[in-house]
Amino acid sequence: MPFGMGPYGWFMVPPAMPWLQTYYPWTMSREQERAMLEQEKAALERRLTEITKRLDELKEG
Repeated sequence: MPFGMGPYGWFMVPPAMPWLQTYYPWTMSREQERAMLEQEKAALERRLTEITKRLDELKEG
């Protein structure tokens, strides 16, 4: 369990699956790396859009 938090500790750890490809012990092909980076870019853009919407809501309210 992370940090000795008992059996529920793993639920406190944020999901890291999207970033596991970054830490492969072997190199990825250029196509795989490009696809991974495009997916990560799209995910970050979606998150930025959500944050921007929420900030606009808070400014109005």
